[in-house]
Amino acid sequence: MKSIINIAFLLIIFGFALNNVFRIVYKTDTSENRNFAEKPVMNINNLDKYPPSYDSYIKDNFAGRNYLIDFHNWIGTSVFNSNTISDKFLRGKDDYLFEMKKFLPVFTGKKHLADSNYTALVEEFEGRKKALEKDGIKMYVQIFSIKYKIYNNKIPYYPKKSPKNMGTCFVEYFRKNSTVTVIDAESALLPYRDSENLFYKYDTHWNKLGAFRAHQVLIDSIHKDFPSVPLLDTMNYNIEKYDLIWSDVNKRGSDENSPDFGVKLTPKNQTFAKSNSGYNHINEKFQYGQGNYYKRYKSSHDDRPKVLIFRDSFSNATLSFLPESFSEVIYIWDNWNYRFNKDIIDIEKPDIVIYSINESFISNLLRYPTFVDPVKD
Repeated sequence: MKSIINIAFLLIIFGFALNNVFRIVYKTDTSENRNFAEKPVMNINNLDKYPPSYDSYIKDNFAGRNYLIDFHNWIGTSVFNSNTISDKFLRGKDDYLFEMKKFLPVFTGKKHLADSNYTALVEEFEGRKKALEKDGIKMYVQIFSIKYKIYNNKIPYYPKKSPKNMGTCFVEYFRKNSTVTVIDAESALLPYRDSENLFYKYDTHWNKLGAFRAHQVLIDSIHKDFPSVPLLDTMNYNIEKYDLIWSDVNKRGSDENSPDFGVKLTPKNQTFAKSNSGYNHINEKFQYGQGNYYKRYKSSHDDRPKVLIFRDSFSNATLSFLPESFSEVIYIWDNWNYRFNKDIIDIEKPDIVIYSINESFISNLLRYPTFVDPVKD
């Protein structure tokens, strides 16, 4: 019996080694948002780095790896009814999934800022506001809430929102100590969370309906300063809900055929379209005008203001409706840093500048400030 077990073990090891060479059974991974380790090149003059680098390469790339990950997920969720999935997600009520590594520390306050950092942030944005006002430009700061805060009633067991939560602290500190207009997505979304599906179950982002509800409050504020900007009213938009099927949901511990909360949202009388006019930014390190860094939309409403938005991925859900509110909207992504970007502002000459910030990246705001000293992570 012992010899049979030994032989079986050797066959398994040999099978994985053979599979790794010939890729007989292989499955591409699309669930991890990172670059996998590449095969290192041996340098005879520097051998110390080669073994750990090759170990990382094997861990990331051995054939059959993702089948084993899927099997591990299935065992944990279906057999042991675990609330954690591959140390990446929490499985909550009604099969809601919550990302653990990036967003959970923000919710629980493990990742937070010191009071002195909020003081510096106020000084930074007051400086931006004054500089823009000299050119007749209005500034708005919008804080996007993570899924944990809106659907905390779906979270399993232990996680609790901390008083040190960066999004909440940012909004409260600015409203007490600053003249900057800050729009809080959390207060905009909470009234709708029980009656409408605002976030995806299997993704960290809100859907288009969640984005619409959050931006209704932003437009309310802008309308006070620019009456030509109409309020966002659901009566003026086509809202179609559908079952969205993700291609990689099963890697997150759920049935790949389980539907999610898809929403199509467009103006009933759409007047805007995406514009292909663009250019490269003068700073070669920032590829302004290329790919996902830059998006421009124009409408026929020439009487409305032109808007420049420094965004993150949450703003992608607004592309089908927000440009209808303005004459022109330019979206800029600068690697989650939300810098002042005065050079871009001088080129575009907008009427409005909006910083649309995911609360998880508030700490990035002091990496490359303009009016205060930078703070290292």
